[in-house]
Amino acid sequence: MLVNKKAVSTLIIIILLLCSAVFGALISYLWVMANYYMEPENTVDLVITEVNFPVNHADYFYVTVMNPTHSVSETNITEIYFTATGDNTTHKVDNTDPELPIPLERGETKAIKCSANWGNFAGETITVHISSANASGTSYSVRTDFVKLDAKAYFNATESCKYFNVTITNHPSSKINLTIEKIYFNYLWEIPKDNMSIAELPMPLANGTSINVQCLYDWESYKNPAVRVKTQEGYFVDAVSNASATVLLTITDVEFSETNSTALRVTLLNSQESDTLVGVTNITLTDDNNTQYTIKEFDSPYVIDVNESATFDCVWNWTEYRNRDITITAYTQQGFKSVQKTVETPSPVVLEIASLEFDLLNTKSFLVTVQNMPCSIQDANITKFILSYNDNFTEINGTAVTPNLPHSLAKNTTQPFNCTFDWMAYEGLSVNITVYTPEGFNATYTYTLPKVLLNVDFDSNKSTKYFIITIQNNAYSTINVTGICLNSTWWIDTNLTYPTLPVSVDDGKSISIICPFEWQPLIGNEVIITVTIENGFDITTTIVVP
Repeated sequence: MLVNKKAVSTLIIIILLLCSAVFGALISYLWVMANYYMEPENTVDLVITEVNFPVNHADYFYVTVMNPTHSVSETNITEIYFTATGDNTTHKVDNTDPELPIPLERGETKAIKCSANWGNFAGETITVHISSANASGTSYSVRTDFVKLDAKAYFNATESCKYFNVTITNHPSSKINLTIEKIYFNYLWEIPKDNMSIAELPMPLANGTSINVQCLYDWESYKNPAVRVKTQEGYFVDAVSNASATVLLTITDVEFSETNSTALRVTLLNSQESDTLVGVTNITLTDDNNTQYTIKEFDSPYVIDVNESATFDCVWNWTEYRNRDITITAYTQQGFKSVQKTVETPSPVVLEIASLEFDLLNTKSFLVTVQNMPCSIQDANITKFILSYNDNFTEINGTAVTPNLPHSLAKNTTQPFNCTFDWMAYEGLSVNITVYTPEGFNATYTYTLPKVLLNVDFDSNKSTKYFIITIQNNAYSTINVTGICLNSTWWIDTNLTYPTLPVSVDDGKSISIICPFEWQPLIGNEVIITVTIENGFDITTTIVVP
């Protein structure tokens, strides 16, 4: 019997192919369904069947979850969160559609929209985790598309505190082009808000390109500000700058001219606490009617460095504006403004004690010269003088003053007054002399009264053949020492002293004079030392010879 071997071989091959196909299908089925059928009975086992991170929407993603038919019961999805490669933080999803908890019947599959920003992990593997009330958790990992947004913020307080610049870059390898939608200032530290309106936004940003944006925002007093750049696609980036716009510009003094009632002088200090120099552009004055005047304007900004001050002559007519408040403010090129200073303008009468004369030749009186300054707009009625030391006050009687008080002193005139008063007890002390008017237009002068100090040194360890006197001249004029006497009896030979007498001692200077004299017989006795001065007064001290 003849057998067709070729036909048999073909049939065998066909049968083998059919068997392989059936076996492969069986193996695939078992591989896929093993997760379901190998689960323990009486359990609920959720399965994530799909996760989608849309590259054009980094502010949400989709997850599809199935409750298999072999689950023992329905369940509620109670928690969704995600993790990313290289990041140890668990990112919880709080907002979902439908809202958590999400019921899931046996055999039911649901697609859930999760509103959570994942853009900072674009290009990384993200794992989504789901938990339910009575089921084991499940997870699903996806490699996301690469998108990277970069930003650098530039704050320069020396240039301006009214704006800053941001450079924004879309990485060359980013999957998509981006659209810049918002720029926020200090988003990290403050309640998020759209706090900058930039006309150019929204602004396209193709991958591999950069743009520079100037943001108009007053960032004075901020330290290390943060900027957030956000795109329409949901990506964002934060840029923290090591910068500060703290400037403490103060007005330390406002001085009104005593000779010109249209002039005043303002002193500014840029504190050592400031972060930058300032360029002063103008100084203003606001009166008590809230009217503002520019009293100083600079052709180019006047630079005041940190911890430096500057004084400026300003012009404003305050002739008829007396005893009223004004407020001074300085402005800078960078947008900083000084701390305001409110001062009162001068009185209608401005008095000044131009000079005081206390003469050691005449300690029974002194001379006060009073000037009614050119800036005054009224005559002054001088009614009394008072000399004060610590808490002691002595009024000079009007009849003890020449010319007698009260005395009318016309504006822009000067008058010397001779006051009869024995001031010897105040020699060398700092006293206040005050001139008074009924309206309170007073003036005070602090003055240290003249005195010549005398010190005597008897030192037996050196010699009993001489003693030394030291004279300190605080008489406000040069004195000439002409003689030295003990007990009004023994006069020292002026040719034998060292230096020889007479000798001059300038104001504020001192001199020591060696006086030859055998003083041993005087030991234990009290002696009076008298030094005579050429212009007529003596200096006396009493000492017990040791």
